Amino acid sequence: YQEKIFKGNTPLGTISFGSKPASNRSNMAVQKETILKMTRYGTPVEMKMIEYQEMNPKGEIEKVGMLQFQNGKLIRSLTGTREGNLLRTILDNSKERIIPWEDDSYGPLGMEQMLTGKPWKDQELVEFSCYLPIVNRFVTIEASSIKSDPKESNSNIHWQVVMNPKKIDGGNFSLQ
Repeated sequence: YQEKIFKGNTPLGTISFGSKPASNRSNMAVQKETILKMTRYGTPVEMKMIEYQEMNPKGEIEKVGMLQFQNGKLIRSLTGTREGNLLRTILDNSKERIIPWEDDSYGPLGMEQMLTGKPWKDQELVEFSCYLPIVNRFVTIEASSIKSDPKESNSNIHWQVVMNPKKIDGGNFSLQ
């Protein structure tokens, strides 16, 4: 499916989600592609980011990755392979980092997975951890729900779910 991104009434881009069998055919590959078109310092710029994860038939993540493009040119790539309780990532085909994999964590598309089929309660607050390739680490996400009563009696209940990452502390720096 695809969502459109707006700033006011101005369209800025799209977010597309899709899945297909992975190269080994028993795994499933899930992908999120974000495209933003904007003007930066008076010059039109198109930015694209592809985040993906590959899961085995049990739903366990085996591979993750991210590609970033600016005006069609690849400017950043990250690939990761899960090896038991570790995630081995390689940034721009050269810088390797090994991160502990948290068993109850989600992959790069964890925020979307949390929305799928969860039976929310009004004013519910949930915390979960997911791997975000953009910062190459696991981040705790706070999700809160607000019930929206239908305007008409035969309409379905709607939920607003707000997700915010907690601050990342990393030695001499922090990132919100």
